[in-house]
Amino acid sequence: FVLVFDNIDRCEPKLAYETLSTIKTFMDIPNCYYIIPCDDEAIKEYLSKGGDEDSFSRQFANEFIDKLFQTYLRLPIIKEVDRDKFIKEQLNTLDISQKLKLNDIQIITEILYYAYKGETPRSLSENALF
Repeated sequence: FVLVFDNIDRCEPKLAYETLSTIKTFMDIPNCYYIIPCDDEAIKEYLSKGGDEDSFSRQFANEFIDKLFQTYLRLPIIKEVDRDKFIKEQLNTLDISQKLKLNDIQIITEILYYAYKGETPRSLSENALF
C-alpha cells in the first residue's frame, strides 16, 4: 500500500503535529509506504512559531521532523524524462528498493510528480492508481 498525506504543511501547527504523530504510529507496518508531500522547512517553522502555548522550540521541531522522515526527496523543476530518472534513482537508494516492483515505481513517480506540481492525489487518473 502507498498512502499519501497531502497538505499537512497547510494545517494549523497543533493539527499538523497531531497528524504527523498519528501517521508515525503506523509507519512500521510491513508493505506500507508513506508519501507526505510537504515543505518540511515550513512545518518546522510554524511548529516552532505557532504563536500560542502549543508552539514548540525550533530544536524540537527540527528533531521531530528529522525523526519522522527517514528519507527526503527534494524535487527540482526538471524535464519529464530527467524527472522520472531522478525519482527512480532516488527510490533505488532506499532500503525498500528491493521490494518495489516496476509498477510501484511508476505509481510513486506519478504521485510525487502530481503532488509536486500542486495537484492532489485525486488528480491522478483512476488507471494510474488501480
